[in-house]
Amino acid sequence: METEADTATTVADAEFRPHRIKPRSVATASRLSDLAFGLGQMYCGRFVRGLVIYTIGMMILLASIIMIALMKGRFLQAFLMGMIPATVLWLYAKLDARRLAAKAPADYALKEYNRWYVYAMLVVIFIQFAIGAAFFIREVAYEAFVVVTARMSPTIRDGERVLVNKTIYDVEPMRRGDVVIVRSPDRIRTALVQRLAALPGDKIEIRGREVLVNGLPVARPGAMPSTKPSTQPTGKVVEVTLPPGRGYFTSDNPDAMLGDHELGDLGGAPLSNIVGRVEFIYWPPLTRVQ
Repeated sequence: METEADTATTVADAEFRPHRIKPRSVATASRLSDLAFGLGQMYCGRFVRGLVIYTIGMMILLASIIMIALMKGRFLQAFLMGMIPATVLWLYAKLDARRLAAKAPADYALKEYNRWYVYAMLVVIFIQFAIGAAFFIREVAYEAFVVVTARMSPTIRDGERVLVNKTIYDVEPMRRGDVVIVRSPDRIRTALVQRLAALPGDKIEIRGREVLVNGLPVARPGAMPSTKPSTQPTGKVVEVTLPPGRGYFTSDNPDAMLGDHELGDLGGAPLSNIVGRVEFIYWPPLTRVQ
């Protein structure tokens, strides 16, 4: 005979079980795997497997940061070396999570770790680590800049976005003709895109609007024939030999409109003011800068 106590227990179980039993969704497992490595496995009740995958993902990210720091000037190679195993792990974790969710019983009983705040905590840790890695890369390896001048057109046009290699000169010598980001000696917070036209020891001659380095005119890819009068007296020539530690910087298009926030040719400046070499235009077209 069923007692009142048994009846009360049955009613309590009936009220409790719908909140403790939930089938696993393939779509949810897949989305959780996209948020962080291993979350899909945890969602499907495989906590240890998910934790192992999560840890491996964090280790790959850490190893990528170390490679970027050690492989100076070779950010893209280091980045790819980290991205390949990370992509393989992501694909495995995603497909495995989908498989586990499809095989999970319809009466799957929620585990203690199947809580939204557990997933949220792991995602926050992963995202914070990834953000820290991005800031590290920006500080020591590559940095993105938006060009806000037409003075380097057509090499780089106004509004284009470029990637700057900040460690390339740790492993390669500076070369005449490199397009660089350099800070103005007078406005140190102002980053300019310029072409490194001359190196220490080079002889600079300025004849009106023409700049010569060691007797050869500086190439101006965007320069057009101009009827503008020279700003210097006819026949006046400025000559200087660059001392150690200084370079001479020019623009590709001296005839472009000059705004209040722009400089034309930067001229002589310390080489230590160079932020890095411009290597790619990443938007709107993906183009290597030469």
